[in-house]
Amino acid sequence: LVSRARNMFLSSTPSSSSSRRYSPPVPFSRRRRLGRFPIPPPRDNSCAGIRTQASSSSSPSSRSSSGTERKEKEEKHHELEKTNFKKGRGLDVDVRPHRYEEELREKISKAVAVLLQKRIKTTPTLLSSSGSDGSNNIEIFKSKQTNGGFRMRAVFGVHLDGPIDARYSMVEVLGTSTLPSGKIYKEKKTVLVDSFPMGSDAMRAAMPSVRSLVERDDANLRRRLFQVEFLTATSGDVVVTMCYHRKLDEEWVKAAEGMREEMNRMHPELKVSIVGRANRMRKVIGNAFVMENVHLDGTVLKYKQLEGQFAQPNAQIATEMLKFARSCCAPSSNTNDFLELYCGNGHFTVALSPFFRTCLSTEISKTNIAAARENIEMNGIKNTHVVRLSAEEVVQAIDGERVFTRLKDTQLDLTTLNIKTVLVDPPRAGCGPEVSKMLQRFENIVYISCNVETLAEDMLILSETHDMKRFAVFDQFPYTPHLECGAYLVKKCTGS
Repeated sequence: LVSRARNMFLSSTPSSSSSRRYSPPVPFSRRRRLGRFPIPPPRDNSCAGIRTQASSSSSPSSRSSSGTERKEKEEKHHELEKTNFKKGRGLDVDVRPHRYEEELREKISKAVAVLLQKRIKTTPTLLSSSGSDGSNNIEIFKSKQTNGGFRMRAVFGVHLDGPIDARYSMVEVLGTSTLPSGKIYKEKKTVLVDSFPMGSDAMRAAMPSVRSLVERDDANLRRRLFQVEFLTATSGDVVVTMCYHRKLDEEWVKAAEGMREEMNRMHPELKVSIVGRANRMRKVIGNAFVMENVHLDGTVLKYKQLEGQFAQPNAQIATEMLKFARSCCAPSSNTNDFLELYCGNGHFTVALSPFFRTCLSTEISKTNIAAARENIEMNGIKNTHVVRLSAEEVVQAIDGERVFTRLKDTQLDLTTLNIKTVLVDPPRAGCGPEVSKMLQRFENIVYISCNVETLAEDMLILSETHDMKRFAVFDQFPYTPHLECGAYLVKKCTGS
């Protein structure tokens, strides 16, 4: 090393142009052959010995100190988790018919407590009663299938156990803890699911057949499969979506076609379709949707529910929700118009369209808009328009503040509409302050909520101008903490 440093110094000293020493660069091939340092080690090992000794004297202490700090940090982290840890309620896959009424009462009482805690002006009168859960004034729609069979769709992970088995799995949240940064840490574990009593009859019939056929073909169907989704309908339609961490080739398509034929032969009462998904790929064997028939007031409504898009998970409760919404809109005159925000595939619009002169349904998802338009056409509805507008854009269009090219195809002038009733079915995040302020301008509001926490937040704003006349709960997810709610709001009289 000393001699190399001396040579480099001499080569870089410009004593004279003739005395300069030129060192040609080492070829790349020789550099790779020699490794990182092409110059061989010095014969005198004194410097190397000193260097090794210095590095050996400093490195272990630094490593030990960093290791100690890391260990202390991990201990503090685990201690903090134990302090803030909130145990989970377990995986919701079993049914408990003997405890159904008790669990439902507990969910209702919690929902009422959330609403009362916000001290909403108009809510206490409606929710107060002699019962402990306030159920005397609440419309309760129970799930009739307490023994199971009520879940129309479900998603399972796939646990590849050994060289042959492919078992269904779900993720159980053991508990949560709040970190100093404010983030929520969830402790999870994978649980194998051999049976799913909550699933519909079609789903429970298809699950073991899918597993056995996948295990039979390791090269095409089982290889790198990580998730299976089931979408079913009361009509017997079943879509099995299989998700992979690899590209799907023609061999997979042939295997999936054989799998579909075998399942339809094994279950003649079902109409099975297979969908394969991978990164930016989708292969459809059969149909990528199911057809749901809803019997409502002597009529049959038809809905096409797309694979990969939102669909009501409980068919029986979904029908009860349509009946509730219809009862809220029944007094309306045919001279009034109707607005629905977050319309999805047109679930409520199709059922409510006969009660109004013109219906305007809005959605921002192009896929849902196409599905809603198809459902409206399939049910012979002529007075409904589905447009791609956000809630804020709806107000601008109604007030004539902005012209949207997206509305040209509808040939509908929103400024001429006499909208008296609006229905909202927002996601779990709720409507939010801006949309809630916008809703204050309408006389009647039908609010369907899947999260009572955000419903209470929105009610703080809506109760300034509206009174809650009806409140309903829909047990769409029995034996789980989730509860669907419905509220009917009427604008307060002037001067009240």
